[in-house]
Amino acid sequence: MDEIAADIVASGVDVFIGGGRNYFEKREDGRNLSDSLRDKGYAVAYSLDEVKATRQGKVAGMVIDTKLPSILNGRDTSYLASATSEALRLLDNNTKGLFLMVEGSYIDSGGHANNADYVISETLDFDRSVRVAFDFADRNPGTLVIVTADHETGGLTIPSGNEDFLLSDKGIKFLFSTGAHTGVRVPVFAYGTGAQNFSTVMDNTDLPGKIEELMGF
Repeated sequence: MDEIAADIVASGVDVFIGGGRNYFEKREDGRNLSDSLRDKGYAVAYSLDEVKATRQGKVAGMVIDTKLPSILNGRDTSYLASATSEALRLLDNNTKGLFLMVEGSYIDSGGHANNADYVISETLDFDRSVRVAFDFADRNPGTLVIVTADHETGGLTIPSGNEDFLLSDKGIKFLFSTGAHTGVRVPVFAYGTGAQNFSTVMDNTDLPGKIEELMGF
């Protein structure tokens, strides 16, 4: 984590929002990377409200000392969507366009734990962020939204004998085959300009090249 924090400072990224304040300010090497960020012109924000109060410029949002809790452990269901909205607002000031990555990281944790409620609550939370991105794309022609995963976790299957999947999930049985990652193919959903470039089977490492090509690199 300390190394990742140092990499973020060196990267020059315009906006980042998440947890991990201690990895910037209470490091084993004694460095205070928040001071380094301020020296580079960043506004350092310690809450989402402080991020919202920043109108423009580079922003380092460190909203909690370590890592954010899961939804089941009390994370606000508005956090990820709000953070996505604020990042888009700040990055939209760039007349050359923007690239934003949003991760719903606890979906993976739910799979490792073989906990269906965990997976579902985190997937629904991530879906709220996808809606923010889709709304932004609708307001800004030329935007592409890609939704995918680096892998599947847990080998989740739903062997329900009930054909009406519109009913409550209380009657659905969830089975996991492992507590690890699997080789199951994951979907790639693409919406907006250039979406047709992702309507095929591909290796997940092909996605960055396709994105770079569309961005003109």
